[in-house]
Amino acid sequence: MNSEPTKSGRFSVSAMVTIFLSLSLFLIVVGYWYYDQTTQSIQSQKTDELRAIAALKIQQIEKWRAEHVADAQINSSGIIGSEILRMLANPSDKQLNGLIISHWRQLMAAYDYRNIVMVSSQGILLLSAESDLASATYEPEARQLVQRVVASKKVIWGDFVRCNNHDHIHLNIAAPVFGENEQLRAVIVFSIKPEAFLFPLIQSWPTPSGSAETLLIRRDGDNAVFLNKLRHRSSPPLTISIPLTRSDVPAVMAIKGMSGVFVGNDYRGVKVVSEIGSIHGSPWFMIAKIDYAEIFAAARSRGKLILILIFLGIVVSGAAVVSLFNRQQRQLYEDNKHQLEALVLARTNELETVNKELEAFSYSVSHDLKAPLRSIDGFARYLEEDCADALNAEGRRLLKVIRDSAKEMGQLITDLLEFSRMSRKDLEMSRLDMEALVRDVWSQTCGLREGRDISLRIGVLPDAIGDKVTIREVLLNFLTNSIKFTRLCDKPVIDISGYEKNGESTFIVKDNGVGFDMAYGDKLFCVFQRLHSSDKFEGTGVGLAIVHRVIQRHGGKVWAEGKENEGATFYFTLPTNNFKEKTV
Repeated sequence: MNSEPTKSGRFSVSAMVTIFLSLSLFLIVVGYWYYDQTTQSIQSQKTDELRAIAALKIQQIEKWRAEHVADAQINSSGIIGSEILRMLANPSDKQLNGLIISHWRQLMAAYDYRNIVMVSSQGILLLSAESDLASATYEPEARQLVQRVVASKKVIWGDFVRCNNHDHIHLNIAAPVFGENEQLRAVIVFSIKPEAFLFPLIQSWPTPSGSAETLLIRRDGDNAVFLNKLRHRSSPPLTISIPLTRSDVPAVMAIKGMSGVFVGNDYRGVKVVSEIGSIHGSPWFMIAKIDYAEIFAAARSRGKLILILIFLGIVVSGAAVVSLFNRQQRQLYEDNKHQLEALVLARTNELETVNKELEAFSYSVSHDLKAPLRSIDGFARYLEEDCADALNAEGRRLLKVIRDSAKEMGQLITDLLEFSRMSRKDLEMSRLDMEALVRDVWSQTCGLREGRDISLRIGVLPDAIGDKVTIREVLLNFLTNSIKFTRLCDKPVIDISGYEKNGESTFIVKDNGVGFDMAYGDKLFCVFQRLHSSDKFEGTGVGLAIVHRVIQRHGGKVWAEGKENEGATFYFTLPTNNFKEKTV
C-alpha cells in the first residue's frame, strides 16, 4: 500500500478500508472454521462417551439378571430343593417349614429380596418368608408369572410391579421346583428390590454432568413408560409415560426398534443427544442421554473466545485506519483553525450586538410604551373622578373599560419583559428550604385572599438546589393561579407536597378549583395560551410560560394534570445536587 499522501494532501482511504474489510473477512472465516472443527470434535467425543456408558450399563444389567436366574435355579433345586420336596410331602411339619423360611430370610438379607413365596402348580400360596401364611398374599402379576412357569417349566422373569398396598416397586423372578420324573411340584417367586442395585446403577453417571442421565423404558400399550425415577422429575417410577405417536422422543424411537445415536427431545421437551440400546432377554430398553446445550457448552465458550479475538483483530485494524484518517483530519483542522476562530469571533460580536439591541428594545418597551399607558390611565381617572357628573352611566362604564384595559396592557408588558429577562438573568444557586419559601410566598398573597377562607395544607417538602429569586417567582405563579381558579369553590383547598428520588426533588401543587381539559394541557406553558375566558378569570397567559423557562434553566421538568371542575395538579422538579444549568 502506498502510504504517501496524494497530491491533494489526502491518504487513500478507500484502499485502507479495502484492506480492513479483507482482513476482517479472513479473521471471520478462520474463526468459523476453527469453531466448526471444535464442535465436531466435542460432538464425536460426547457420542463415544454416551455409547460406552450405555453399553457398560446394559452389560451390567444383563449380568445382574443372569445372576438372579442362577440364584433362583440354585434355590429351587439341590439341597434346598430336597427340603422343599420334603415339606411338600409333609406340609404340617412346622420345623421343616421354619427351616426353609429361615433360609429364605437369610437369602433376602444377603441378596436384597423383598420377599420369597412358594406357590403350588395350581396357584395356591404354600409358604411366605415375609409373613405367616394366613396373612400372606401375592399380586395378580405374580399369579400370571406362575402360570407361565407352569406352562414352560423354566425360570422366567417378570416385570416391574408397583405394589397396591405398599409404596414400593419390585421385580419378580419365578423358578419351578421339580419332583421325581421331572414332575413340577411348586413354583418359587422371588421378589427383587430394584432400589438396592438396579436403580442406583441406572441413575449413576461416571462423569460430572448437569443434565446427563440413564433411562430404562418398556412398552405399555400405546405408550413408552419410564421404569426408573427421572433426574429432572420428582414423580415416582412407572408414573410417567409418552405416547408412541411422538417420533421426536428417544424413548419412543427405542420401542420402535431404533438403536444407536439419536438427537431429539426428551420427556421435558429439551433437545438431547442420546444413545439407544436394548437389554437382551427382556422387554427393556436403555437410553443414555445428555442435553444438547451441555454438550456444546465448551464449544460455545471457545466460540466466545474466538469472537473476542476476531473482534480485537477488527478493532486493531480499524484503529490503524482511524489513526491514519485522524492524521489527515488533524492536518485539515490545523489549516482551518484560524478561519474558524475568526468566524467564532465574528459571530460572538454579532450576538453581543443583538443582545444590546434587545436590551435597548426592552428599555424602550419598559419606558416608551408604558408612559402612554400611564397617561391614558391618568386622564381616564381624572375624567372619572372630576367629570363624573357630566357623564351618564354608559360614559362612566366606558371610562372604567379604558382604565382596566390600560392596566391589563401594562401588566402584559411587565410580564413579557419578565419572560424575556428570565433567559438572561444569572442564577445564584443555593440550597433552598422549600417549606419556609412556600410560607413566605403565601404571606405575600394575602391581598389576593382578602375576604376568602382558603385552606393551605403543606406536607413534607424536601430541600432542593436553586435560585431563590426565580423559584420564589415559580411558587408565586402557582399559588396565585390556585387562588384565582378556586374562586368559585365553597371550600377552596390548596395542597403542597413533595418527595425526593434519584437525585431530584419533585414538588406538587394541587387545588380543587375549576381544573382544565387535559386535551389542551400541552398549551398551558406556552406564552399567551389561556384555557379559560378572561371574562371569568383575569390574567395575561404569561405566568406559566415563565415557570416553564425557570424550571428548564434549573435542569428540571414541569407538567400538569387536571379535569374540568375537579381541580388541577402541577408538578415540577429541582435538583438536589450536581446542578448544571440547561440551555433554553
